[in-house]
Amino acid sequence: MKPSIQTSFVVIAVLGVLFFAFVCRFWGLSRFNEPVFDEVYFATYGYNYLKGIEFFDVHPPLGKYIIAIGLWIFQFLPLQQAGSGSEGVAMISAFGYRWIGAAFGTLIPLWVGILAYKIGHRISFGVIAGMLTALDGLLLVESRYALINTYLLTFGLLGLICFLMAVDRRHGRTFWLILAGIGFGACWSVKWNGLGFLLAVYGFYALALLLSWIAPKAMHDPDSSTAANSLIPLYPLIESERLDIEATQKSETTPETTPEISPKVPAKPGLLAKFHRNRTARIPANNSLRGAARIPLPLFALTLAIVPAIVYRLSWIYHLKIAPSYGFWEMQKQILGYHSQVGGNVGDTHPYCSPWYSWPWMIRPVGYYFKSWQADGKTTVIDVHAFGTPVLWWFSTLAIVGTVIIVALWLWRIGRDDRLRQFHLVAAVHLVSPINLSVGSFIAIGYAANFLPWMLVSRCTYIYHYMGASLFSFLALAWVLDRVWQRPELQLRAIAPTVILICFVAFLFWSPIFLGLPLSREAFELRMWMSSWY
Repeated sequence: MKPSIQTSFVVIAVLGVLFFAFVCRFWGLSRFNEPVFDEVYFATYGYNYLKGIEFFDVHPPLGKYIIAIGLWIFQFLPLQQAGSGSEGVAMISAFGYRWIGAAFGTLIPLWVGILAYKIGHRISFGVIAGMLTALDGLLLVESRYALINTYLLTFGLLGLICFLMAVDRRHGRTFWLILAGIGFGACWSVKWNGLGFLLAVYGFYALALLLSWIAPKAMHDPDSSTAANSLIPLYPLIESERLDIEATQKSETTPETTPEISPKVPAKPGLLAKFHRNRTARIPANNSLRGAARIPLPLFALTLAIVPAIVYRLSWIYHLKIAPSYGFWEMQKQILGYHSQVGGNVGDTHPYCSPWYSWPWMIRPVGYYFKSWQADGKTTVIDVHAFGTPVLWWFSTLAIVGTVIIVALWLWRIGRDDRLRQFHLVAAVHLVSPINLSVGSFIAIGYAANFLPWMLVSRCTYIYHYMGASLFSFLALAWVLDRVWQRPELQLRAIAPTVILICFVAFLFWSPIFLGLPLSREAFELRMWMSSWY
């Protein structure tokens, strides 16, 4: 594909995804002109910040600050409409406290697409990831109401993007690391579980250091004949990787990829050393694991531990000013005490509690709004569920399980194969499998960091706690689809558009549940595939 045509296609695809996300989030945004679900808390708290009214909350304040900013801006817009109540936030049109969350949610598919591009250096990977994210029903529902998970995801994604901007650079990385620290601090300042994004970076950095340690210290010279000789048994593996990356370069050329050189893998060790010295151009020059390993530990600690903590502390200044009953540390104790005392996932704590292991399979969504009435002998139902697009979630779960298994096998192979420990880390990472270890490990670690800590939580949990991890499962599915899309076999290539089309049809089928559109009782029952979905 010519560069100009490819650029036009990418621009059209990105704008199309953003337009789709915008319409889905803003169409009928004030359909229910009253607080829905946790809007009775979060929208009220945003209003209280705007008016300087003291209150107690069990989450950090940043998400409600943003709702307050949305309310403040709304008063200057020519969209004034009375609310459903006579006091507090209920006097304001629901659009006033929902629009800013919808705006943040509209951009999340863009941030996911950029993140995919930064880890995979493939435009098609980014476009597919953005498309899949735009088709998630849970993210859509959360974006359409004055809830705060959308802000958590936004700041977490921006932090990850800035971190990857830093690891791709030899110079000027401090600036991007500081921005990443600010993003992660803001994520933490929305909800404590926002720390999952920061934990993902810690895990990725630890893996990068581990792999750099596995590579012998004496093997810094990639021209070493010993290294070349040790690679002779790996020629078939090198050839597999060469063909894989060559297909990538033919489909798209990016500034991060060095120019193509010899069309074939050399047959002699001496030539192989030259092959390694020039990185062969078939190995992307900005491998994220290698780049992360180059970040000095003191700089990493300063920007990604101290900076987030400072941002978190600063986020409390205004709250403590209008609510001086508790100091900063006492407030943290109160929050921890509340979450420690909330009941578990069994019993009658809440009808929509669900254990962490049920989330990937979308076993127990949360009902946000329900209304039914009868007219002319027919029952009409309006229902809003925090409801992931089922087919998308099931495909994504299979993809992330496969990704985790493959990454584990890669790491096991690196750890046990002496030949792989006798040459430079860059070669080890790329020759151990045709699939880029950086991409797989980033996705697997990000998913685990946002999902597995919930194993340790004893309080009542809900499916929306899975939202951070779900983004990495979408990335895993996008990576798989992008890989098969690059295959020469037409049958394999057809898998990618087929899966995307199935997810799109599923999104349309369940969209009345996402958007709160009226359905007949029969149509509603048709969409409730499990008894636990009610």
